[in-house]
Formats: sequence, C-alpha cells, structure tokens
Amino acid sequence: MGKLRYFIALWAAKLGYRLLRIIGKNATMYPGYIALKICPDYLGRTRKSPHVICVTGTNGKTTTTNMVADILSSGGMNIVSNRYGSNINTGVATALTHSVNVFGKPKVDALVLEVDEKYSRLI
Repeated sequence: MGKLRYFIALWAAKLGYRLLRIIGKNATMYPGYIALKICPDYLGRTRKSPHVICVTGTNGKTTTTNMVADILSSGGMNIVSNRYGSNINTGVATALTHSVNVFGKPKVDALVLEVDEKYSRLI
C-alpha cells in the first residue's frame, strides 16, 4: 500500500501544480501539502537527485539559495530549487515533486533547497 500511496500523492501533487498554474497561482506550497496529506512519509519516499544542497539559518537563506542555484544553473546543471522561500515541509515536498518524473525517478542533476531551521529535523 505504501508504494501505491506514494504514487497517488506524487500524481496528485503534479496535477495540483498544473491546475494552480493554469489559474495564475505560484503553487509553491499547496502541491506539497496535497502530497503530504496523502502520503505522510512523502519526503522520505521521494528519490533524490545525485546532489542535494540544503541552506538553513536565521537570515539570508533565500538569497544564498538563489545564488547557489544560479551558479549551478550557469555551470550547466539542471536544478530544482524552492526559490520563493517555501522553506517548510510543504514547500520542500513541492520542490521534490518537481525534481522527479511521473515514475518517481530523479530528472535533475541537483536539488538546492532552502530549509527553515525549525523544520530541518523533519526534512
């Protein structure tokens, strides 16, 4: 049941993202919220890319994350990042959803994630 639940969560999150983008929303947290509601261990089940960089701290997380993501992108790496500061578990789940294809396989070279210090132990 766990694997089926994971894939339902993945597909629902991807569909939710598309629908929110159609109506003009950023969709930075809600797809992750959907995924975590359906599959509470979504973050653990999602396969990660070969390189994962997490930025945490009190101040400057968004700026640092965006700079690292820009540097890696300009170096030719395909990356996914939570650029808009969605740095709690739902925002990270949304970023992870973007980093895998519909079969749950990583499709990017690196993940660059801003992680709120309070949620770092959960993520």
